[in-house]
This record gives sequence, C-alpha cells and structure tokens, in this order.
Amino acid sequence: MLKKVILSSLISVLLMLFSASSNAQSMLKDMDYNYKVLETWMENNKEKYDSLMTLFLNADTLGVYEAFTLYFGYTYTDKYQPMYSEDKAALDLYNKGLAEEAYKAYQKEYEKNPLFLRTLLRLAMLADKLGYAEESKKYAFRFVTLSKAIGLSGDASKEHPMHVICVPDEYMMLKMITDFAAYDTQGQSLVGSCDVLKLKMADDGSIREYWFNVSRYFAVMQKQLNFK
Repeated sequence: MLKKVILSSLISVLLMLFSASSNAQSMLKDMDYNYKVLETWMENNKEKYDSLMTLFLNADTLGVYEAFTLYFGYTYTDKYQPMYSEDKAALDLYNKGLAEEAYKAYQKEYEKNPLFLRTLLRLAMLADKLGYAEESKKYAFRFVTLSKAIGLSGDASKEHPMHVICVPDEYMMLKMITDFAAYDTQGQSLVGSCDVLKLKMADDGSIREYWFNVSRYFAVMQKQLNFK
C-alpha cells in the first residue's frame, strides 16, 4: 500500500500557501448573497468562466477571488455532479501500491472532474512517488488554489461554516485545517445545511468540531430531483 503521507516538502508548501491566504484575506461570510451574485454572473459570463477553467487546467496563477468563482461557479454548470466521488477502480490500484496504474486512472478522473480535491491530492502524491516532480507541483498548486478559495467562505466554525460543493471536499479541507494531523472521527451529523464533524485529535486527545456548509450540494440535488 502506498504511504498515506505526503513528502514533508510538499506538505510545507501546501500549508504555507494555505496559511498565507487565510491570514491575508477576509472571509466572504455572506455566502447566500455571494451565491446570488455568482448565479447572475454565471448566466452572463460563460466565456469568462471557461477562461478561468483554462487557466486552472494550465496550472496558471489565479487570484483567490477568481479561484472562488471557479470553484463555486462550477455548481452552476451542467458538468457539476453533486454525488461525484472517488473512482473505486483508481482507489483499488492506489491501495495496492500500483503507482503507475493508479496515476493513469486518476488522470482520467481528473479529466472528468478537474475540481475534485481528492483526485488532485492523489495525483500530486503519485506523481511525486513516480518522480514526476513538475507534474506533482502542478497538481499540488491546483489543490492549493482551490483550498485557498474554499477558505474564503468560512473558518469551519459554527458561526462561519466553511462551504464546499461536495462532501469528500470536507475531508480534504480538514487535512489543511488540522495541518495533516491524525484524528479519529467521533461523530457526524447534519444540522440544517451543515455537515458537522466531531474529531478526537491523536496528539492531545482534544475534541474539535468542524462545520461545513453543503447548501449548494443540496440545492442542485433538489433541482435534479424535481426534474425527474
């Protein structure tokens, strides 16, 4: 099985960039308003959104607000799949330690959904293991770009839940919030439009609670169900 620990150099880069963004940028707390503005913008700026996606796919630098538009704007496109999850075949190859095969499988997944955080992190890890240094940096850069954008939506507290567009992204953001620390999940509950995770940290046994708002996930799911 592949080691589930990223090389220390890659961790340092991810955490440094995420921390810098979190400290420098004010949170966009009124997300209901932001979603309304974003929906209108998406209706009238398809070409601009496509340009942002092209920049992202090319691993070019995006401002945090551009990345914010890219990530949350994705939920207003036909490509967004609320129930999207990690490919089981790719995960099986990953768990068996078949790095080259897993890398190719995750590349196919990346083509289907380039904004899925878990795929980006897997690709960064696998590329690093295989010696593809430049590719590893690009995938890690994309991962950090989206993480910084998500960080603008809140700090994962009850007062200011962090917004994500799919449930698996919660766990990827937890890696960033907790500095990749080990923990045991003590409980998970749905409170309104928020997924609340209670964790017991391995280092000191403290119990921490993290709130993730998945309102866009529910909104699109409801829309799709009404269409059926």
